[in-house]
Amino acid sequence: MFEMMDPYDDQDPADPPAPVDDSLIPADEVADESWLDARLQDEAVQAVCDLDDQLATAEAAELDADGTLQRLTAARQAERQAQADRLVLAAHWADLHAVLDGPTGVPGCERLIRPGGDGTPQVGEFCLAELGVVLEVSDHAAVSLVADALDLRHRLPRLWTVVQAGGVEVWQARQVADRTRPLSKEAAARVDAAIDHVAGKLSWRRFSPIVTKAILEADPPQAVSDAEQAKADSGVFLCPDVDNGYQTMIINATAGDVDAFDKAVHTVARALKMLGDPDGPQQRRATAVGYLADPQTALDLLAQAETKRRLGSDAAAARRGGQHDLADTIGEKVDRQPCVFKTAVLYYHLTKTQVDAILGGHPHAGAAVGRVEGVGPVILDQITDWLRHTNVTLKPVIDLDQVPPVDCYEAPARISEAIRLRHPGDYFPYGTCLSPHQDDEHVIPYVPMNKGGPPGQTDPAKMAEITRRHHRVKTFAGWTVTQLRPDTWLWRTRHGYHFLVDPHGT
Repeated sequence: MFEMMDPYDDQDPADPPAPVDDSLIPADEVADESWLDARLQDEAVQAVCDLDDQLATAEAAELDADGTLQRLTAARQAERQAQADRLVLAAHWADLHAVLDGPTGVPGCERLIRPGGDGTPQVGEFCLAELGVVLEVSDHAAVSLVADALDLRHRLPRLWTVVQAGGVEVWQARQVADRTRPLSKEAAARVDAAIDHVAGKLSWRRFSPIVTKAILEADPPQAVSDAEQAKADSGVFLCPDVDNGYQTMIINATAGDVDAFDKAVHTVARALKMLGDPDGPQQRRATAVGYLADPQTALDLLAQAETKRRLGSDAAAARRGGQHDLADTIGEKVDRQPCVFKTAVLYYHLTKTQVDAILGGHPHAGAAVGRVEGVGPVILDQITDWLRHTNVTLKPVIDLDQVPPVDCYEAPARISEAIRLRHPGDYFPYGTCLSPHQDDEHVIPYVPMNKGGPPGQTDPAKMAEITRRHHRVKTFAGWTVTQLRPDTWLWRTRHGYHFLVDPHGT
């Protein structure tokens, strides 16, 4: 093969360049100058790219805080639009290959397949391989992209519209398409209608349970069948391999039992920390499993930790002179929870229509879908199965509009419970936390009574749940929040961006 050498390769940089001998260059390459060294062309392209990067970096360096946020917002919207366009093109690619143009009936020849769910068109299978290589992804990823695009367009048209408007992350919409694929087209449409009001307004952690609930309600017989299959798949599995004295166990049990076990592990790990265990949180949880294997040893450990906690709480109260203010709450995390195993309280939320169906003996009443605090959407049959081996205390329904406010800063248990039930998640914009162990936030800053504060400031209708970190951001980082009505707040960031948070999200 003819190889063109760079005439300057072995030349001292100080020497003048030697003339190029044109006789070494094929005549047909002299005319179009394609003899230029490919390496030099690559270096030229790289130089242009480096220059673009330098210009972009220099331009970004000149942006102030407001300009930076504006550019980031524009980039986010452009990214969403690019992803939405990708879905449109993937669906169009499928449309272009809905009819086979090659031989049929021959073993091994191309056939039509249906990558999407019920109600979506068929596609020639070989076109998906070409789509994958062009996109630099696997065949499987290309099939998934086309399936999601067709499902959104044909089975979830409302969500498809939100995607095309840039109102929701495309990966979230694709998750919905994937999870609803086993449903019929009619059931998928019911899910589409049920999630339309919150799509794009919630973090995935809070949006996902709503999708799950809508899927369960869309096809009650299938929900019951899936629950039975999940029960059949349950078990405790011990991995045989031992690595440096440590072994793995996998537990697949009812969400209620797993939650109870997790809380027991947490309680013992917390006791270990209070008694001076120097290990990290996860290491203490691993140690707690050993204590739980001997219940009496675990109870003795908790008794020691509880004694130490009470002594510490009494000492802290004495130092404060019985007073407590906002700085204590934000700057010091005081452990006030007793270090004991607790009886779980299960909140199962059902609508009046669902209750009527249960009492009326509706054939699908067992598939009535409710929300369990800390677990998520489940069907009634699962709840009754969970509680058969448990001592159950029926808790009266709480009328959240009839919980009276108090004057003190600290929210008593009934106030905290009402706040969490009114708005269970972190009310910060796009907040993800659903833990019951958040701060009870006074949306309007609390004014101590001895400094002229009005009575009844600790009112569930004027408070919300918030994580400690977001509580600090609101208090110290220049953010403001205005409560427009119960469960609706208008946030303003330090740089003037506004976010409306209501029961449907952000």
